Amino acid sequence: MIKTMEYRKKNGIRRGDFVDLLNELKDNPGKLDGIELTDKLLTAQAFAFFFAGFDTSSLTISHALFELALNQSIQDKVREEIQTVLAEHNGQLKYESIESMKYLHKVFSETLRKYPITPMLMRQSMETYAFSNGQLTIPKDMRVWIPIYGIHRDPDIYPQPETFDPERFDEYNIKNRHPSYYLPFGAGPRNCIGARFGNYQSKIGLITILKKFKVDVCPRTPIPYVTNRRRFLIGPATGIHLKFTKIM
Repeated sequence: MIKTMEYRKKNGIRRGDFVDLLNELKDNPGKLDGIELTDKLLTAQAFAFFFAGFDTSSLTISHALFELALNQSIQDKVREEIQTVLAEHNGQLKYESIESMKYLHKVFSETLRKYPITPMLMRQSMETYAFSNGQLTIPKDMRVWIPIYGIHRDPDIYPQPETFDPERFDEYNIKNRHPSYYLPFGAGPRNCIGARFGNYQSKIGLITILKKFKVDVCPRTPIPYVTNRRRFLIGPATGIHLKFTKIM
């Protein structure tokens, strides 16, 4: 990364990408409260950006395609929406066209409900908090683990949690469910800074695939899905193998 930055700067190369942004930041640190932009710090930030932005989105796309392969009627419906919206926008994939794909958003949301990339969050209480039933009190400064995976699969919140049902995220159901029952990107002031980036990157990947290919299971498809318990992020134990057939 540092060699690439130095090479571009030395040779006057600009590509308008993340590397160029790092070079600009290094040359014009602005108000960083005394933070020194060392090569080590910049490399660490670049690694975090690509790890958080690539692995999470690729897993989400894989999980969505896996469920769509198992649920052909849902796949047909989302493909029809994609084709209709793209036709209305002259085949151009823009922010406005992605935003208008409401059923795709439901599929994306249900994918992250069933397969939240991060299984839990850790927070630290700012003040002592007593629950209304009086059975539990969290002292100030206590570290708390929030089980996202458990919340998303709680049958009292999401009936038949193993069923892939995008309609859980229609307008009525969302309004009648506490917002903290859905935490794929966390919540509050420390929620995921890359939520919007991951949202649109994953949707673009799904649109690009589904408009041209039909996705089916194959003999190597992992049914039932088994989680790799050694991974920090939720992912399959043996990979996800699917069959892609080009739509003529």
